[in-house]
Amino acid sequence: INGNGTITGISSGGLPAGSITSATLADGAASGTKLTVPTGSVIQVVEGSSTTKVEPTGGANSLFLTLSITPTATSNNVFVQVVAHYGIKTSSGSDGGLGFKLTRTVGGTETTLYESDDPYDVYCFGSSGVSETRRHKPINYLDTGISTTSAATYKVYARDYSTGAQEEAVNVAGGKSTIHLLEIKG
Repeated sequence: INGNGTITGISSGGLPAGSITSATLADGAASGTKLTVPTGSVIQVVEGSSTTKVEPTGGANSLFLTLSITPTATSNNVFVQVVAHYGIKTSSGSDGGLGFKLTRTVGGTETTLYESDDPYDVYCFGSSGVSETRRHKPINYLDTGISTTSAATYKVYARDYSTGAQEEAVNVAGGKSTIHLLEIKG
């Protein structure tokens, strides 16, 4: 060992196999392809949001959020976190609601991952006078069937429940809906 902390006389790859183990390395010494990432670890995160007001009509699905991610391994999963801001306004004796749908598109094929069990996920009834609600609807989904390293696009749709409501919309009055995609080591 020289006075400057280097060892002379050893060439690259000159140590016998197994002479340096993970137990002899300092914490955080491994990086890049040498790093072993445990199952369940977050590999990457992408995020998106929208403040554009969208008012679905006629019971049709209306797109209001979209975001893409490219997984690094086919064995990994994607955890989808959506927080949809919505508003419903009804007059006396009427009701309103919104249903939500989450899809994934890979290579032109769109697959539904989540869709409201009922005609609506969120609901408002005006028993006397005008009733109005503005809230957030969370949607969390672990996509274990992605199996690709191609770009995957996640889309979130809303659909109206009633034609009698004064308003059924997402991102009402400057509200913001968000989406986060987390690649999880499989």
